Amino acid sequence: MGRDVVDVLISDRRNEHEITLVVECYCKVAHDLEDLYNRTNVILINEGAEQMVQVHREDGDECAYPYIEVGPQTALALGLQDQSRYLIDYNSLLNAITLTRITLSSGEAVLGTDRKRGREPRITLGPALIATLGMGGHTNSRLTVSKNGVKLKAKLVIPENQFSDELLLSPHLIRKLRLSEGKQVPLSYHQRTKTLYMGKFTASSPGMPGNDELRPDASSRGPASAIRTAKPRKSSAGGVRKPFKTASSLAKPASTTVTGFGFGFGLVDRSISIVKAALAYWLRQKGSR
Repeated sequence: MGRDVVDVLISDRRNEHEITLVVECYCKVAHDLEDLYNRTNVILINEGAEQMVQVHREDGDECAYPYIEVGPQTALALGLQDQSRYLIDYNSLLNAITLTRITLSSGEAVLGTDRKRGREPRITLGPALIATLGMGGHTNSRLTVSKNGVKLKAKLVIPENQFSDELLLSPHLIRKLRLSEGKQVPLSYHQRTKTLYMGKFTASSPGMPGNDELRPDASSRGPASAIRTAKPRKSSAGGVRKPFKTASSLAKPASTTVTGFGFGFGLVDRSISIVKAALAYWLRQKGSR
């Protein structure tokens, strides 16, 4: 059992029925996935689609953020987006991993000033900070920066030092966004709108995404609705084979039996009470004679 947040990467190195899981990275370690062992066969589920895969655990070395690497066929079958962030929920009892897309990731950094080009709107984000904010899929050299409803376009600069978590803004941007140098600034990046939000916010803050955007994608379904029951398959002899034990069939415990027993015991208790009451009434009548 366990859940955590990872990035999904699509790679030609992975075949259709295997995924690679890497959790020990320098920005974050996904501790909650310790029970997901190497070469475990699981049902991978996303938005109602599912596929059986084998999990291969690998060392992170110098990876930026925990990730799952899947092949193009698996990504296509499950509707997974490359370099997107997902909540993964592992259920060891069902041997199932449910993926839920997350569009808003948060972090923070100390704000510095980039004085190289004072009038040019520039923003410098270190690779470690980019990984924390889930900006791996941002390929444009320009970035939308927003604070309290004010949105500005800025040139994105990324230093070569992969461990850097610096945040630098040109004086022009600092003035426009009314920020203070040397202060710790909360940051949030929205993967769909490609917008970096700066400063503290609530769901009702001006210019911020609505409540639905602050949660995992509304289009993603929960584990119960995402698991389907397998249909019986015809055998070569013309008969019908029993369906596979899917996550949905395994998810049905013998609750009806327990409920049945509970209902039976309730009837027995009620019958005993009626007998006791009748006996007490008969004794009282006999004593009064």
